Amino acid sequence: MLREDPAAYARDLFATTVRHPTGRIRIPAVCPVQYDVVVLHHLADRTIDRISETTGRHSENIRHILRTWTP
Repeated sequence: MLREDPAAYARDLFATTVRHPTGRIRIPAVCPVQYDVVVLHHLADRTIDRISETTGRHSENIRHILRTWTP
């Protein structure tokens, strides 16, 4: 079975395998993808397009995640 977006699959696999609860910045997030998007956008000052490339998610999804995030 081929994945629709290999970059998103690879990012999810990496995030679930490598993520450790220690050393994380205390940012409220409902899922790991939201945490990554918020950190990349607000702390690393990355553009929506760059976050989209990094996470393998569509830019519309990134915008939605940032719009619905509650600090």
